[in-house]
Amino acid sequence: MTSISDKAMLVRISVHLPQKAKRDKEVTAQTARDHGAEVEMASFNKKLYAKHSWAKLQAAATALRSHFETNTLPWFKGVGLLPSTMYFDFISEHGTLKRAFDDAGQEFLEDYETNKADAKQRLNGLFSDRDYPTRGRLASRISTEIEFLPMPEESDFRVNLGAEEEERIRAIIRQQADDKIAAATADLWHRVHEAVSDMLERIERYQVDPATGKTLATFRDSAVNNVRELVTLLGRLNVTEDPELEAMRRQLRDKVCQHDADALRDDERLRRDAAAECKDILAAMSGYIGSDVDLAA
Repeated sequence: MTSISDKAMLVRISVHLPQKAKRDKEVTAQTARDHGAEVEMASFNKKLYAKHSWAKLQAAATALRSHFETNTLPWFKGVGLLPSTMYFDFISEHGTLKRAFDDAGQEFLEDYETNKADAKQRLNGLFSDRDYPTRGRLASRISTEIEFLPMPEESDFRVNLGAEEEERIRAIIRQQADDKIAAATADLWHRVHEAVSDMLERIERYQVDPATGKTLATFRDSAVNNVRELVTLLGRLNVTEDPELEAMRRQLRDKVCQHDADALRDDERLRRDAAAECKDILAAMSGYIGSDVDLAA
Protein backbone atom coordinates (compact mmCIF):
# COMPACT_ATOMS: atom_id res chain seq x y z
CA MET A 1 0.00 0.00 0.00
CA THR A 2 1.33 3.40 -0.96
CA SER A 3 2.14 5.60 2.02
CA ILE A 4 0.97 9.21 2.07
CA SER A 5 4.63 10.17 2.43
CA ASP A 6 5.12 8.84 -1.11
CA LYS A 7 2.34 11.07 -2.45
CA ALA A 8 2.79 14.34 -0.60
CA MET A 9 5.27 16.67 1.05
CA LEU A 10 5.10 19.51 3.55
CA VAL A 11 5.70 23.09 2.52
CA ARG A 12 6.25 26.18 4.63
CA ILE A 13 6.24 29.74 3.39
CA SER A 14 6.99 32.90 5.29
CA VAL A 15 6.29 36.44 4.13
CA HIS A 16 7.91 39.32 5.97
CA LEU A 17 6.83 42.94 5.80
CA PRO A 18 8.14 45.99 7.64
CA GLN A 19 6.19 47.51 10.49
CA LYS A 20 3.44 49.74 9.16
CA ALA A 21 2.07 51.06 12.46
CA LYS A 22 3.59 51.88 15.80
CA ARG A 23 2.39 52.58 19.32
CA ASP A 24 3.13 56.16 20.30
CA LYS A 25 4.06 56.02 23.98
CA GLU A 26 3.99 59.78 24.51
CA VAL A 27 0.55 60.27 22.98
CA THR A 28 -0.73 57.20 24.82
CA ALA A 29 0.46 58.62 28.13
CA GLN A 30 -0.98 62.06 27.36
CA THR A 31 -4.34 60.59 26.30
CA ALA A 32 -4.49 58.52 29.50
CA ARG A 33 -3.76 61.61 31.61
CA ASP A 34 -6.38 63.66 29.75
CA HIS A 35 -9.03 61.05 30.50
CA GLY A 36 -7.87 60.10 33.98
CA ALA A 37 -7.07 56.57 32.84
CA GLU A 38 -4.21 54.25 33.72
CA VAL A 39 -1.57 54.15 30.99
CA GLU A 40 -1.63 50.35 30.79
CA MET A 41 -5.31 50.53 29.81
CA ALA A 42 -4.70 52.84 26.84
CA SER A 43 -2.91 52.54 23.53
CA PHE A 44 -2.51 54.97 20.65
CA ASN A 45 -1.21 53.52 17.39
CA LYS A 46 -0.21 55.63 14.43
CA LYS A 47 0.21 54.52 10.84
CA LEU A 48 3.70 55.01 9.48
CA TYR A 49 2.66 55.18 5.85
CA ALA A 50 -0.41 56.28 3.92
CA LYS A 51 -2.57 53.40 2.67
CA HIS A 52 -1.87 54.05 -1.02
CA SER A 53 1.90 53.75 -0.52
CA TRP A 54 1.52 50.35 1.15
CA ALA A 55 -1.28 48.82 -0.94
CA LYS A 56 0.72 47.18 -3.75
CA LEU A 57 3.19 45.48 -1.41
CA GLN A 58 0.40 44.31 0.90
CA ALA A 59 -1.57 42.91 -2.06
CA ALA A 60 1.49 41.00 -3.30
CA ALA A 61 2.05 39.51 0.16
CA THR A 62 -1.62 38.53 0.43
CA ALA A 63 -1.48 36.84 -2.99
CA LEU A 64 1.47 34.70 -1.88
CA ARG A 65 -0.28 33.62 1.31
CA SER A 66 -3.60 32.97 -0.45
CA HIS A 67 -1.97 30.81 -3.10
CA PHE A 68 -0.31 28.75 -0.36
CA GLU A 69 -3.51 28.35 1.66
CA THR A 70 -5.64 27.47 -1.38
CA ASN A 71 -3.29 24.86 -2.82
CA THR A 72 -2.25 23.05 0.36
CA LEU A 73 -4.02 21.30 3.19
CA PRO A 74 -3.41 22.53 6.75
CA TRP A 75 -0.84 20.43 8.63
CA PHE A 76 0.24 22.71 11.45
CA LYS A 77 0.61 26.46 11.79
CA GLY A 78 2.44 27.89 8.79
CA VAL A 79 2.93 24.46 7.20
CA GLY A 80 0.73 22.84 4.58
CA LEU A 81 0.51 19.43 2.92
CA LEU A 82 1.18 19.58 -0.81
CA PRO A 83 0.38 16.57 -3.03
CA SER A 84 3.37 15.70 -5.20
CA THR A 85 1.17 15.86 -8.32
CA MET A 86 0.68 19.57 -7.65
CA TYR A 87 4.32 20.41 -7.02
CA PHE A 88 5.32 21.75 -10.45
CA ASP A 89 2.20 23.88 -10.91
CA PHE A 90 2.50 25.11 -7.34
CA ILE A 91 6.16 26.12 -7.58
CA SER A 92 5.61 27.78 -10.97
CA GLU A 93 2.76 29.98 -9.72
CA HIS A 94 4.63 30.66 -6.49
CA GLY A 95 7.59 31.86 -8.53
CA THR A 96 5.37 34.25 -10.49
CA LEU A 97 3.84 35.63 -7.29
CA LYS A 98 7.26 35.93 -5.64
CA ARG A 99 8.56 38.01 -8.55
CA ALA A 100 5.53 40.29 -8.20
CA PHE A 101 6.24 40.56 -4.46
CA ASP A 102 9.92 41.35 -5.08
CA ASP A 103 8.96 44.00 -7.65
CA ALA A 104 6.47 45.57 -5.24
CA GLY A 105 9.12 45.55 -2.51
CA GLN A 106 11.63 47.25 -4.78
CA GLU A 107 9.06 49.87 -5.74
CA PHE A 108 8.27 50.49 -2.07
CA LEU A 109 11.97 50.98 -1.34
CA GLU A 110 12.41 53.35 -4.29
CA ASP A 111 9.48 55.45 -3.08
CA TYR A 112 10.52 55.25 0.58
CA GLU A 113 11.70 58.83 1.01
CA THR A 114 8.66 60.16 -0.84
CA ASN A 115 6.33 58.05 1.31
CA LYS A 116 8.15 59.13 4.43
CA ALA A 117 7.79 62.81 3.48
CA ASP A 118 4.09 62.22 2.79
CA ALA A 119 3.70 60.60 6.21
CA LYS A 120 5.47 63.53 7.86
CA GLN A 121 2.96 65.92 6.35
CA ARG A 122 -0.05 63.76 7.25
CA LEU A 123 1.09 62.93 10.79
CA ASN A 124 2.27 66.47 11.49
CA GLY A 125 3.11 66.65 15.21
CA LEU A 126 2.87 62.87 15.58
CA PHE A 127 5.72 62.28 13.14
CA SER A 128 9.03 61.06 14.56
CA ASP A 129 12.02 60.27 12.41
CA ARG A 130 13.02 57.62 14.96
CA ASP A 131 10.09 55.49 13.82
CA TYR A 132 11.59 55.01 10.37
CA PRO A 133 14.51 52.63 9.73
CA THR A 134 17.26 53.25 7.19
CA ARG A 135 16.53 52.05 3.69
CA GLY A 136 19.01 49.20 4.10
CA ARG A 137 17.36 47.98 7.28
CA LEU A 138 13.93 48.38 5.68
CA ALA A 139 15.01 46.22 2.72
CA SER A 140 16.00 43.40 5.08
CA ARG A 141 12.44 43.35 6.44
CA ILE A 142 10.83 42.71 3.04
CA SER A 143 11.33 39.06 2.16
CA THR A 144 9.70 35.72 1.51
CA GLU A 145 11.04 32.19 1.85
CA ILE A 146 9.73 28.74 0.95
CA GLU A 147 10.84 25.45 2.45
CA PHE A 148 9.93 21.87 1.52
CA LEU A 149 9.97 19.09 4.09
CA PRO A 150 9.34 15.33 3.91
CA MET A 151 6.25 13.88 5.55
CA PRO A 152 7.14 12.54 9.01
CA GLU A 153 6.97 8.76 9.46
CA GLU A 154 7.16 6.65 12.57
CA SER A 155 10.16 4.82 11.10
CA ASP A 156 12.07 8.12 11.19
CA PHE A 157 12.23 7.90 14.98
CA ARG A 158 15.52 6.16 15.74
CA VAL A 159 16.47 7.41 19.22
CA ASN A 160 17.49 4.56 21.52
CA LEU A 161 15.11 4.74 24.51
CA GLY A 162 14.29 1.11 24.97
CA ALA A 163 11.83 -0.97 22.97
CA GLU A 164 8.73 -0.16 25.05
CA GLU A 165 9.23 3.61 25.08
CA GLU A 166 10.24 3.69 21.41
CA GLU A 167 7.02 1.88 20.44
CA ARG A 168 4.95 4.24 22.61
CA ILE A 169 6.44 7.26 20.83
CA ARG A 170 5.96 5.67 17.40
CA ALA A 171 2.30 5.09 18.31
CA ILE A 172 2.00 8.77 19.20
CA ILE A 173 3.55 9.74 15.85
CA ARG A 174 1.10 7.45 14.02
CA GLN A 175 -1.87 8.92 15.87
CA GLN A 176 -0.72 12.50 15.27
CA ALA A 177 -0.38 11.81 11.55
CA ASP A 178 -3.85 10.21 11.44
CA ASP A 179 -5.35 13.20 13.28
CA LYS A 180 -3.75 15.69 10.90
CA ILE A 181 -4.92 13.78 7.84
CA ALA A 182 -8.45 13.71 9.28
CA ALA A 183 -8.26 17.47 9.89
CA ALA A 184 -7.00 18.02 6.33
CA THR A 185 -9.94 16.03 4.94
CA ALA A 186 -12.32 18.05 7.12
CA ASP A 187 -10.80 21.21 5.65
CA LEU A 188 -11.85 20.07 2.18
CA TRP A 189 -15.41 19.45 3.37
CA HIS A 190 -15.44 22.95 4.85
CA ARG A 191 -14.34 24.35 1.49
CA VAL A 192 -17.18 22.53 -0.24
CA HIS A 193 -19.69 23.79 2.31
CA GLU A 194 -18.46 27.36 1.99
CA ALA A 195 -18.46 27.40 -1.82
CA VAL A 196 -21.88 25.77 -2.19
CA SER A 197 -23.43 27.95 0.53
CA ASP A 198 -22.05 31.05 -1.16
CA MET A 199 -23.41 30.00 -4.56
CA LEU A 200 -26.83 29.22 -3.08
CA GLU A 201 -27.03 32.55 -1.30
CA ARG A 202 -26.05 34.49 -4.40
CA ILE A 203 -28.37 32.82 -6.90
CA GLU A 204 -31.32 33.01 -4.50
CA ARG A 205 -30.67 36.72 -4.06
CA TYR A 206 -31.08 37.27 -7.81
CA GLN A 207 -34.18 39.33 -8.59
CA VAL A 208 -35.86 40.64 -11.73
CA ASP A 209 -38.71 43.13 -11.76
CA PRO A 210 -41.56 41.18 -13.43
CA ALA A 211 -43.14 44.38 -14.74
CA THR A 212 -40.08 45.94 -16.37
CA GLY A 213 -37.71 43.01 -16.73
CA LYS A 214 -35.05 45.08 -15.00
CA THR A 215 -32.52 43.21 -12.87
CA LEU A 216 -32.86 44.34 -9.24
CA ALA A 217 -30.17 42.09 -7.72
CA THR A 218 -27.64 40.06 -9.66
CA PHE A 219 -24.64 37.82 -8.99
CA ARG A 220 -21.18 37.68 -10.52
CA ASP A 221 -19.68 34.86 -12.58
CA SER A 222 -17.57 33.92 -9.56
CA ALA A 223 -20.67 32.38 -7.96
CA VAL A 224 -20.24 29.45 -10.37
CA ASN A 225 -16.53 29.79 -11.16
CA ASN A 226 -15.52 29.45 -7.50
CA VAL A 227 -17.24 26.06 -7.37
CA ARG A 228 -15.65 25.00 -10.65
CA GLU A 229 -12.21 25.90 -9.32
CA LEU A 230 -12.95 23.90 -6.18
CA VAL A 231 -13.92 20.88 -8.30
CA THR A 232 -10.46 20.99 -9.87
CA LEU A 233 -8.76 21.40 -6.50
CA LEU A 234 -10.71 18.55 -4.91
CA GLY A 235 -9.44 16.19 -7.55
CA ARG A 236 -5.87 17.14 -6.73
CA LEU A 237 -5.97 17.74 -2.98
CA ASN A 238 -7.80 14.51 -2.12
CA VAL A 239 -4.46 12.89 -1.38
CA THR A 240 -6.03 10.07 0.66
CA GLU A 241 -8.33 9.25 -2.28
CA ASP A 242 -11.35 9.51 0.00
CA PRO A 243 -14.23 7.97 -2.02
CA GLU A 244 -16.91 10.19 -0.46
CA LEU A 245 -14.98 13.33 -1.33
CA GLU A 246 -14.52 12.05 -4.88
CA ALA A 247 -18.26 11.35 -5.11
CA MET A 248 -18.95 14.89 -3.91
CA ARG A 249 -16.51 16.30 -6.46
CA ARG A 250 -18.37 14.52 -9.26
CA GLN A 251 -21.73 15.68 -7.97
CA LEU A 252 -20.52 19.27 -7.95
CA ARG A 253 -19.10 18.89 -11.44
CA ASP A 254 -22.14 17.17 -12.96
CA LYS A 255 -24.97 18.90 -11.12
CA VAL A 256 -23.96 22.30 -9.74
CA CYS A 257 -21.46 23.39 -12.38
CA GLN A 258 -23.19 22.21 -15.52
CA HIS A 259 -24.45 25.71 -16.37
CA ASP A 260 -22.40 28.90 -16.42
CA ALA A 261 -23.44 32.12 -14.69
CA ASP A 262 -24.91 33.69 -17.83
CA ALA A 263 -27.27 30.75 -18.33
CA LEU A 264 -28.38 30.89 -14.70
CA ARG A 265 -29.03 34.62 -14.87
CA ASP A 266 -31.11 34.19 -18.04
CA ASP A 267 -33.25 31.23 -16.97
CA GLU A 268 -35.34 31.16 -13.78
CA ARG A 269 -35.89 27.39 -14.07
CA LEU A 270 -32.12 26.73 -14.21
CA ARG A 271 -31.60 28.97 -11.17
CA ARG A 272 -34.30 27.09 -9.29
CA ASP A 273 -32.78 23.73 -10.24
CA ALA A 274 -29.28 24.90 -9.26
CA ALA A 275 -30.54 26.14 -5.90
CA ALA A 276 -32.21 22.76 -5.28
CA GLU A 277 -28.97 20.94 -6.12
CA CYS A 278 -27.05 23.18 -3.71
CA LYS A 279 -29.55 22.45 -0.94
CA ASP A 280 -29.39 18.72 -1.61
CA ILE A 281 -25.60 18.83 -1.32
CA LEU A 282 -25.68 20.84 1.90
CA ALA A 283 -28.22 18.42 3.34
CA ALA A 284 -26.04 15.46 2.35
CA MET A 285 -23.10 17.12 4.07
CA SER A 286 -24.88 17.37 7.41
CA GLY A 287 -22.97 14.33 8.61
CA TYR A 288 -19.66 16.01 7.92
CA ILE A 289 -20.24 19.62 8.88
CA GLY A 290 -22.93 21.66 10.59
CA SER A 291 -24.98 24.00 8.44
CA ASP A 292 -26.87 27.17 9.27
CA VAL A 293 -28.34 27.37 5.78
CA ASP A 294 -32.13 27.25 5.64
CA LEU A 295 -32.60 24.06 3.58
CA ALA A 296 -36.37 24.17 3.87
CA ALA A 297 -36.80 27.41 1.94
